Amino acid sequence: MRIAISGTYSVGKTLTTMAVSHLLGLPRSAAMTMRELLPISVPGKTLEECTAAEIIMLIMRRHQEHAVNEHPFGKNFVSDDSSFSVTEYRFQNPSGCPRYTLC
Repeated sequence: MRIAISGTYSVGKTLTTMAVSHLLGLPRSAAMTMRELLPISVPGKTLEECTAAEIIMLIMRRHQEHAVNEHPFGKNFVSDDSSFSVTEYRFQNPSGCPRYTLC
């Protein structure tokens, strides 16, 4: 069983994946966050200052992190965040709120 816990920053994804992993007896996989990848990949820039090409590169690095970290677990693990949810944080609606978030 593969379970991905996804959501916006600081809503409790890590705590939730830890609890679900413990309760179900499944290993937990976690990739580096965008906050951790940003200074390594694009030093000196904030996410808002990144070009479209840099955002795509960050998304691909995050996806690679997930693939590498999840591979050893086979078909049974709990994943801390979905690799594709990171695009929600960059592409915002006109109100300035992240997509799928009530403001």
